[in-house]
Amino acid sequence: MPHLARRLTLALAPLVMLACSSDALPPPPAPGGDWTLNADAIEALPTLSVSDGHQVCVADGAAPCPLRQPIANWIDRDHFALWEPGRSVQLWGGGDTPVDVSGTGPANEQYQTILAVGPGVKDYIEMINLSESGVSLRSFDKRGKFIQETALSPLRLGEARGFTGKLPLLQRMSAKGDTGITIFQVFLLEKVTDSIGRLMLEVPLPWLKLAGDAVQAAPPLFTTAPVYALLQDGETVWGPGTNGELVRQMPDGQPRWKLRMDLPRAPITQEEFTARSEEIRNLMGPDATDSVMASMVATSETTHPAIATLTATREGTIYLAGPATTLPDVQYFRLAPDGKPNGRFQLPKEYRVLLAAGDSLLVQRPHDGEWRRIQWLRLGTSP
Repeated sequence: MPHLARRLTLALAPLVMLACSSDALPPPPAPGGDWTLNADAIEALPTLSVSDGHQVCVADGAAPCPLRQPIANWIDRDHFALWEPGRSVQLWGGGDTPVDVSGTGPANEQYQTILAVGPGVKDYIEMINLSESGVSLRSFDKRGKFIQETALSPLRLGEARGFTGKLPLLQRMSAKGDTGITIFQVFLLEKVTDSIGRLMLEVPLPWLKLAGDAVQAAPPLFTTAPVYALLQDGETVWGPGTNGELVRQMPDGQPRWKLRMDLPRAPITQEEFTARSEEIRNLMGPDATDSVMASMVATSETTHPAIATLTATREGTIYLAGPATTLPDVQYFRLAPDGKPNGRFQLPKEYRVLLAAGDSLLVQRPHDGEWRRIQWLRLGTSP
């Protein structure tokens, strides 16, 4: 299933940019936080107002501004990289004009499909490039000038390299021996060129059947995967996605805080099943036989995950996207660094949160027809 294998590899890329800046960090909260919120407690949370902030760029399909698969990561406290795979990378700061980091193409100083961007040594910008010849690390200065290229070990099926802020990491989905069980792992790397590092997270994926580098069966049409955010102090906030539980895990594996929220999972509608089936058929082409599609539907989840995404600030504040429903908006929650929820707000389903900084969120939102725009939103206390 070559189309399926490539789909699994590229699908991991957006998971690796839950990002924070790399300056001096505040100390972590004291261990022991343990919070439980039922429906009434959730309803009693303060409602946060949402207002428009600075507009970064408009994606019209021609400009480098991301249109379909936006990815962003902090390079330092004042600059972030913005791109989508297959298109140019831009470095944005406080002004209205970005730095274009080279461009896509076959030349030595160019790149093809950028999976991740992060800060490197000597104030360089490091970019993980996927091309027909393999995976490489391309270094640029902050003016966008090409410096050097370093070969990286090939990506196996289910692997993805990336950055969260300054921290390089490796995600891996692999078969656990001959058990038929697939495990999802996240490793924190000492250097982006490393192939192994400190294990930060290990969770089974019962819906994915791998044997070595081969997919034994097509995965379900809809799945529930773990959600996580790697904080800049090396701690991890994660949850299974099947319920409203989260834990902030210290490097020794012990919890710093725990959270349980009553977040009911909403049913997946027939319209969503139909749309996803058409998307998969277009992606897999002739591999999407009737028997394959029937298997994907039969094994599919029938409800949306309880937690859709997590986005972290450098200080450890977490923005949690709750379950999708038939309503036009998604409920978001703000968690203090000690894990205690302290606010809630809504954003339209079409919005995608890319970065968080303090009480601001960088999002992709509809602009005009098929166009999209990247914009900061500001959160405040509603009267």
